[in-house]
Amino acid sequence: MLGSNFRTILPGDMDTTMKNSTSSDSSKNKNSTPETTGSNSNATPATLDKRSESAGPIAKKRRVPASITQNACVNCKKARAKCDGNQPCTRCTSKRSLYQEECAYEPHTKNAKTMLVRNLKESHDIRNKAERIFTWLANGTDNEHDILERIKNRDSITDIANWLESIESNGESQLSIYAGSNNELDGDLPSEFVWTTVTGDDEVIEHLISLYFTWVHPFYPLFNEGHFVDSMKQESDEFCSHNLFNAICAMACYLHTATDEDIIDYKRMGTQFSDFVRNRIDPQDSSLTNIQAFAVMFLVRCAQGQGFSGSVYLNIASRSMESLRPSNSDSADYRQIWRETVKGINSLNVEWAQMTFTMAPAYIPDLQPTQLFDEISLWEAEVDKSGWAPYRFPTDFMNGTPFHCLTATTNRKKMELVDIIHQTTILLSNATGPLISAEDLWAIYRRLLTWHEDLPISIAIMCEEEVQRLPHIYSLQ
Repeated sequence: MLGSNFRTILPGDMDTTMKNSTSSDSSKNKNSTPETTGSNSNATPATLDKRSESAGPIAKKRRVPASITQNACVNCKKARAKCDGNQPCTRCTSKRSLYQEECAYEPHTKNAKTMLVRNLKESHDIRNKAERIFTWLANGTDNEHDILERIKNRDSITDIANWLESIESNGESQLSIYAGSNNELDGDLPSEFVWTTVTGDDEVIEHLISLYFTWVHPFYPLFNEGHFVDSMKQESDEFCSHNLFNAICAMACYLHTATDEDIIDYKRMGTQFSDFVRNRIDPQDSSLTNIQAFAVMFLVRCAQGQGFSGSVYLNIASRSMESLRPSNSDSADYRQIWRETVKGINSLNVEWAQMTFTMAPAYIPDLQPTQLFDEISLWEAEVDKSGWAPYRFPTDFMNGTPFHCLTATTNRKKMELVDIIHQTTILLSNATGPLISAEDLWAIYRRLLTWHEDLPISIAIMCEEEVQRLPHIYSLQ
């Protein structure tokens, strides 16, 4: 049989040269594992020749000492030296004078990809949360002020987004005050005309309307009481609207004095009236009654203890009022009520700025009255003659004689005072203007003295007088 494909096994008395060469190879592999040794002994000679030709001598597997780290510091890597992995490592500590840089470690190449993927996911998550926060702000959220406060307090994007998601999931969020602005009123209200779907009890409605015109309207006359009531009774939208009507009822619910005989939860009803408006009010609607509804909703949110978030209603009312200018074809009543609304919103802006220690926005410009002075005086006299009584319960209508409300005169003098306060705020808060002089302060003081001296006797409050004035008159002091 031909043996050309097999290698002859060498005898034990092989020449010394071959023994020495094989013994040197075996000495290099004396630390190999049993499995490795066994496999080498069973391998064919041709395989061994191929390994020896391609890979050279078989390398010995080194045992890495436990004190040596697999990720050396930067200095040890540059010096190709062993590193113990401490911070700082022993070598950097002993040769501190040789290195200007501190002992620092770079991520191991095996972990670099994992860290990059994790950082990329975190970046995407933060970007998505930031975009959601911007979306909330852009949609006119009721929590706009709270979000800005958290940003000023340097809360993280993750914390702010998680907070918004938590209140949204709990049903406490009012992230969009125009949630139902695309809904048509005709589709949500019964076919028979009603101003609200919250309650059909006429006595409750009359009670709420009376509360509002007793305790809110004299302080903040955003519209004309007589024209509103006439439109309400006639089911006309000229000076009344569903949003304005329900906003007034919502505000009045927080003025109700609870009794043991109550079978209605007025606070809960106030929330229902408020939701009625929130689901239907449209910020793009620049009608006069819709603007008035926005202003009243700001008062509602203040009554609910949410004045900061509710200030968005006042901001929208102010911006809408700036763009609404009466035309020559509008009636004299419309133009006069428009002027009352402007005064009311300007007053709210200045008073809210005083409450929050901020600069009030610029005044909404008023129109020059088209009526003569005598006509305006006649209008105010008619408003002042409206009755006012300290109403709290339906039975209060039967007790006592109502006073003249004096709302027009009080409001006119109040706007003069608000203008002085506004000018004072500008003077004290204008950081870019000239320095405040004593003459500037003295001029403001003189204006206040003149204003007080010119108060009509009907609303002037004298020291030690025993005459009891109406509550809204005391708001001038």
